[in-house]
Order: sequence, then structure tokens, then C-alpha cells
Amino acid sequence: MSRYRHFILTRFSLAMLAIFTVWAVVGCAWLCAGKAVAGESPAKTDTIESDYFKARLALAEGQTQLARELLDRCLAEENCPPQVYALAGEIRQRAGDTKGAFELIDKGLVKAPQSIDLLARRAVMLAQGGKIAEAVQTLEGALKIQPHRQDILELLSNLHLQRLRDVRSEAELKTEIVALIGVYEKMLETRRGVERLAPLLVLNSLYLRTQQPQRALDLAREAVELDPREVRCYLAVGAAQEALGLADQARATYRRALLADPDNKEVLGRIESLFADAPNPEARLAFYRDFANEYPRDRGIQQLYVQALIEARRWQDAEVVIRHNLELWPGDLDNRVAEVRVLVEMNRVDDLVALAKRLENENDDKTPLLILSVAQALVVKDRRAEALSLLEKHQSEFAGNENMILAQASLLVDNQQFDRARGLLEKYHADNPEAYLPTLMLTEIYVDQKNYDAAHALLDHLPERVRAKNEADILHMRAQIYQRQKQWDKALEIYNELTRRFDTNAQYFLEAAMAYQEAGRLTEAEKGYRHALELDPEDPEVNNALGYFYAETNQKLDEALTLVRKAMTLNPKAGHIVDSLGWVLFRQGKFKDAVSSLEEAVRLMKDSPDPVVYEHLGDALEKAGDTAKAREAWRKALDLDKDSAALKEKVGRYKTK
Repeated sequence: MSRYRHFILTRFSLAMLAIFTVWAVVGCAWLCAGKAVAGESPAKTDTIESDYFKARLALAEGQTQLARELLDRCLAEENCPPQVYALAGEIRQRAGDTKGAFELIDKGLVKAPQSIDLLARRAVMLAQGGKIAEAVQTLEGALKIQPHRQDILELLSNLHLQRLRDVRSEAELKTEIVALIGVYEKMLETRRGVERLAPLLVLNSLYLRTQQPQRALDLAREAVELDPREVRCYLAVGAAQEALGLADQARATYRRALLADPDNKEVLGRIESLFADAPNPEARLAFYRDFANEYPRDRGIQQLYVQALIEARRWQDAEVVIRHNLELWPGDLDNRVAEVRVLVEMNRVDDLVALAKRLENENDDKTPLLILSVAQALVVKDRRAEALSLLEKHQSEFAGNENMILAQASLLVDNQQFDRARGLLEKYHADNPEAYLPTLMLTEIYVDQKNYDAAHALLDHLPERVRAKNEADILHMRAQIYQRQKQWDKALEIYNELTRRFDTNAQYFLEAAMAYQEAGRLTEAEKGYRHALELDPEDPEVNNALGYFYAETNQKLDEALTLVRKAMTLNPKAGHIVDSLGWVLFRQGKFKDAVSSLEEAVRLMKDSPDPVVYEHLGDALEKAGDTAKAREAWRKALDLDKDSAALKEKVGRYKTK
């Protein structure tokens, strides 16, 4: 039922609008009818009619005081019609005079006790005051006068929905659902055609809630007949069929829904749930294969089959279907991207390169995304040079494409070509100052090159709208810059603001703890690491950071070992975590084990060597008695960090003969 709640509540608002519109449209007829009242002159009635419509016009134009004055003049007449009381009550309620509004409505009801619109206005006011039970009772009284008044039924259904949210027992829940069913069944009695659709779908959900799937199915089938293109109708039929245990029929129903909307995630989710418990894993694939064979020229259905083949890792079959699809739809983006994925999985890198060359000739609006897909695939296969070459070939053609610029700059950074990456991003930033991600990457390059003033200036000159939208990220970057500058007070001031404003963000607490550690404030650092671990105990980085902190400070080494091993379980291929394990073992005096772990860390980090890891390896080798290899490891660390006095001292300990 909750699936339709938002829809119903929207209809509630429309129903309210409809009530007021009815007052406006038919008000003339009611007022004219008042001319027949004994003793009332036509001229006086015409004046009331004129003032009433002037009041409505004034209210629509925001002239509330004028509207109130005009209505007060109408109310002074003995035979003032009920719609004037209703509008005057509405104006008083808007002004916050609820008591005065009720007095007016009740006065009108004394004169016209069967006025549906006064009863509706009173019910709405009661509901807004939290008196739901009285509001329901009032609307039920209105229905005794006009049993099929649709706007009253809409209001009543929404009051029952409101009560449904507040029920505290199964008995109360059942009572409200039964009441809702009664209201919606009453709606259906006089509705015709597509006007029946909304109550049919709601009733379908309610009958499913009350374990009446056959009635739910009958109503949903009627909904499909009313609107065969509406996916919600098929979802309603399928839900009822599932409740009746008719899984095959439900799959067939969802197939019809996919013909209307192949990308509908709810339909796809229903299909997946039906196959989740299927004894034959091939059944799901057969479903999509038969579907695709039945509709060979439906692009959406064919793409679903390709996706199913990819998920089943049937690469060759997927390639055959993709080729077929691209013959029918040569420029189809989804099939092109799927082709790249299949070629990657089949390790056919040369075919990827050939595909990239073919794309060079197409040069349409989809080409940048496809070029990016091929480049990313080449990176996955460690063909970075070819990926970079491919992106550079298209640099001038797609100079304004942000994703192409980001991908190219990332590859340049990976290749240690920082100046080229900086130049590329600076040029793009000059033409696109509001482009946030390229600006952020450029800022990071400035920081890596220790050009801190330029980094701060770049963030300072971001447009105000961009800064407001990305405030937390920009504060975070500021803190990291100050941290690199060793301006601990400024960095910690920002980190403390971030942890105060985003007190469930483990990452902010983690980085604040690192800043405290670097500033030598170890008690606060440990507290920060501990808090980050409480927030996210399954994060490998948090576990690793606290374990490494204990290794660095040479304390709680048993706990450090537990933390680091958990981090390795969560992320076994992370070289920096393996380095932490080696360093804990070193602190525990297990030097041979430490060497083994640290050598593995070096191997895992061969594409992004870290001087700290080589230094740790050298220290462990020295303690294990292999001073020659220790000096070699320290030398590699010094090559990566040429300004380190500590590394220079270590390298100089053992002079080569």
C-alpha cells in the first residue's frame, strides 16, 4: 500500500484544490438560486454574487484584506449562501484565526446543515488541528447526504491513511485498512473509464495486505484493460499472481511490462526476485533469451539479453548478440559500451585498439564516452601508454569534454607527468572556472608540487555557487593543504569543524586523528582513531590506521596486530596495509616475518612505490642481519625522497667496500 501513498497524498492536494474550484465555478448557480428565497430582492442577491466573485479574485491576487472586507459585507446579509461562509472561514484560517474560522463555518452550518462544502471545510480544519477522528466523523456525515461525492471520498481516504501511519496494534491496522477499502470501493461505484485507474491500483495493494490476492488480481486486470501502457498496472497484476503462487504467470506479466519500459528497475527487480530461488540457474538466461528471440528488433529487450549474458559471463554469446544489435542500430551507445566490456573480459586488447581506431571515424556525440570506455579498458589491462595516446589523439576534438580531460590528466599523473597534467588542467580551468572536479584535481597537483599558495588561490576563486554546493569538500581540501604545510592549528580547526558538523563521518575523524598524530598530540590522535573505529568498525582503512598508530608509537602491539590483520582480511591486496603488518611485526621483534611482509608490500606497490615502505624494509633487513640488502632498500627510499636526512644517514651507515 505504501507504494501508492505518495500518489494518494498528491491526489489529496488536488482534491482540496478541486473543492475550492467547485465553490468558484458553481457559486454563481448557488447564489442565483438564492434569489428564489422569500423576501430577498434580486438586486441584493446580485450584490452578494458580485462581492463574492470580487473576493475570490482579490484573494487570487493576494489582496487578502480586500477579500475579507467584501465577504464581511456579504456575511452581514441575512440570507448569505454557504459558500461565502466557507471562503470567509478559509481566509480566517490562513490568517491564523482558527477560532474565528470555526465560528463562521458553524454559523453557516446552522443555516445550511447539509452543505457538503461547509462540512468539507470543517473536516479539513479539524484534521489540520490534529482532530482526525472528528474530521473522519464529519466527512462520513457528508457522505450520508451525498454518498458518491468523489472529493469527499478522496479527503476521507487520506484521513484514513494518516491514521494508518499512527496505528499501534494489528487490530487498529486492520480496522483502518478495512475502512480504506470501503472508501475506495465506494469511489469505484460511480467512476467510469480511466477515472477508475487510481482506486483500482490502491485497492489492489490493500487487498494484498489483507490476504485477498484473487480480488487484488481481478482489480489489477481491470486496470490493465483501462491502460495497457501503464507499467504500474502490470506490477499490480504480477504482485497478485506472485501472492497466488503463479510464478510463471507473474514472469509473463512482467515481460509485458518490460515491453512498455525495458529500463524499469522495479520490474527488473521483481523478475530477479522470481529467479533468485529458481532451482535451475539457466532459467533466468532462458527467460531473457526467449524474450529476445520473440522481439528481435526491440532494442531495449535485446539490451536486457546482452546484460543477462554478461552477468552469466557468457562472453562469446554476448559478443554475437552485440554484433547483431550493432548491425541493426550502428550507433547504439549501450551496445558499444557492452562491446568494450566483453573485449576486456576476453582479454582481446588488440581488438580494443582496433575498436578505438574505428571510433575515430565516427566522431559523433557518443564518441567521447566510447573513447573513454576503451581507454579505461586499456588501463585495466595495464596498457596505459596506449590509453594515454588514444586520449591525446582526441584532445583537440573534445577539448571541452570534462570527463576526457579528467581521464587524460589522471593518466598523466599516474605516469608522474605532473607538469603536463597541470598544464592540461590549467587550460581547461581558464575556460571553465565553474568545473569543480578538474579544479579539485588541479589543486591536488599544486599541493603535490608544494605550490600551496596557488592551491589556496584556486579554491578562493571558485564561483560562490560552486563553493556553496561543495562546501564540505572544499573545507576538507583546505585542511589537507594546511596539513601538508605543517600548519597544524589551522588544519585541526577545520577538521574539528567538519567532525562537529558531520559527526557520523568516520573519514573526517580519521583524518583529524592523523593531523593530531603529526602534530604530536598523541592522546587526541588515539581518541580520534577510536571514534572513527566506533563509527565504521568494518572499514579497512580505519582498522589499519589505528593499528599503524600503535606500531608507530610502539604500544598495544597485540591489539595493533589484530587491527591490521582485520584490515588485511577486508582488503588483502592493499600494499600499505601489508606494510603496516610488517611494521607491527618489526615492533614485536619478529624481524624475519617482518621482512617477508614488507617485501610483499613492495611487490604490491610496484606501480606506486612509497619511500616509507622501502625504509621499513631496510630497517627490518638490518635487524635480520642482511645489511647489504638493507642499504639497497634505503637507497631506493632515498631515490623517492631525496631530501630525507634520516635516509641519508641510514644509507651512510654501511659503506660499500
